[in-house]
Amino acid sequence: AKKVKKESEEKAIGLAKKDLVSISKELNKALGLNPAIDIKGTPEELVEKINEAAALLVPEDELTEKTVDGLKTLGIDLPIPEDEEPELEEDEDVPEDEEEPEDDEGPEDEDEEPAPVKKPQKHPIPAPKKKEDKAPAKEKKDKDPAPAKKKATTIHRIGCVSLILKDLKKKSISIPDLIDQAGALYEQKGGKPNQNESKASVLKALIVLEYYGVVAVEGDTVKVI
Repeated sequence: AKKVKKESEEKAIGLAKKDLVSISKELNKALGLNPAIDIKGTPEELVEKINEAAALLVPEDELTEKTVDGLKTLGIDLPIPEDEEPELEEDEDVPEDEEEPEDDEGPEDEDEEPAPVKKPQKHPIPAPKKKEDKAPAKEKKDKDPAPAKKKATTIHRIGCVSLILKDLKKKSISIPDLIDQAGALYEQKGGKPNQNESKASVLKALIVLEYYGVVAVEGDTVKVI
């Protein structure tokens, strides 16, 4: 009956008592337990003590593969060495880091593509404004030459003197009459009335014309030769 009970306990635990004793001895040695695990206890007592001792294990503790397998069979989690932990974390982080920039690059490319499409739409807007600005400028230029043409129709006072002498029927005229007629003709051509300037222009014209033998001045009379 005792053997049957012992076998049923071992089946429930998953390890034979001799395996539990072996694990207990190795834990006593590796951890320097004081008091040590009593290897004469029942399988249930040994499992309880092994669980308590396993909680004291650190990654630096060296155990045989058989003991490690036995502890795993009992469902005991062993401490993971520090050298192995960062490797797992790095392996997990690497793909995540690699995937993140790929996701970031995607939207950046999408944002850059519509940007140049919008820019060319803005250029045609100011273009017509520049053309409109040039149009009135041309109109102003067209207006400027208009008064220039009016100025071209005017003549100098001396020119008026020459025209009057040219059209004389009697071939003679008094200097005062010549001054009056030259001034009147100058005003008809758009000039401003000025008796003094008209007189000065007549006298200058007579000096030149007489020098070239076009007229002869006798006192206050001018004769066309």
